Amino acid sequence: MSMKIVVYTEGSCLGNPGPGGYFCVVIVDGEPWPIDGGEEHTTNNRMEMTAAIVALVKIKDGSDFKIEKGTRIEIKSDSKYLIDGMNKWLPKWQKQNWKTTNGRVKNINLWKRLEALSRNCNVKWIHERRGHVNDPVTEVSCEYARRAALSQKRRSRK
Repeated sequence: MSMKIVVYTEGSCLGNPGPGGYFCVVIVDGEPWPIDGGEEHTTNNRMEMTAAIVALVKIKDGSDFKIEKGTRIEIKSDSKYLIDGMNKWLPKWQKQNWKTTNGRVKNINLWKRLEALSRNCNVKWIHERRGHVNDPVTEVSCEYARRAALSQKRRSRK
């Protein structure tokens, strides 16, 4: 039987830009590995991307679990920016030297990191509809990302 990895990601920002938080849960064969964090001054898009990055780092680091070669990784997010970026826009941006008709691509460092981490992996990027209807894991992820953002806001006041 092959291994199953599902990742739920969420980013949150109090103001945009402002204090931000992310949360992801890497579920390996049914066992959850939650991760959260944040930054004092960031954007919602950066937190959405960071959640995916830390999840892929966790999967690739191999200290808690070993993944089998060719294991499919499903990354689920309600961020169309993240999902469309990885599924549609990334090859075009790379081909055009990270330029768009409106100038430079935003968050290039994070896009490059995501591309490098997902290279040679069987990653499927899945868009989850906003509203998190009937998906308790996504609802919990949203709440934890918001808590991480609130934690950053409290830290910045000190």
